[in-house]
Amino acid sequence: MKKLLILLFLFTSSVSFSQVNMCIKSNKLDSLIWIKINEYRASKGVNVFETFSYSDIRDFSYTRTHKNSKLNLIEHSIGGFDVYNCECIYSSVRTGPNSLLEIINTGDYEKLADGVLHAWINSEPHELGISCKYYTKSTVTSIITLNYTTNQYRLDVSYHAAE
Repeated sequence: MKKLLILLFLFTSSVSFSQVNMCIKSNKLDSLIWIKINEYRASKGVNVFETFSYSDIRDFSYTRTHKNSKLNLIEHSIGGFDVYNCECIYSSVRTGPNSLLEIINTGDYEKLADGVLHAWINSEPHELGISCKYYTKSTVTSIITLNYTTNQYRLDVSYHAAE
């Protein structure tokens, strides 16, 4: 009986913990940010990317995004140049997930995608990374983490491109 109570406690503890944080991977958001990057490239007279889900880059990018979503201070990759030539990282933590929950429920990721794009445009090294004419394939990966205990949400995004 004692073992059963301990197992029940552990099970209910893990369930309640998993409900504290919710992680969302959205191909829709990834694709929307990627499309906005392409629109920006076109506005600058740069050829748009034709490949979004090039598997080596996409797998690498999700690994980086997932790792950053767990860190207090985000990190850029080290030594991934056999997979990509450029990396842009974005992270934003906000309080009050209600507005984000509305975005998630409606599937309207425009505001999030615009925020990421404008942050990269307003940073010279990132702007060079998303508008470089030498890159022909790229991907974007994102993870949204909702923390119901702290009433915060976090958006982590990675962009990787290659020639």
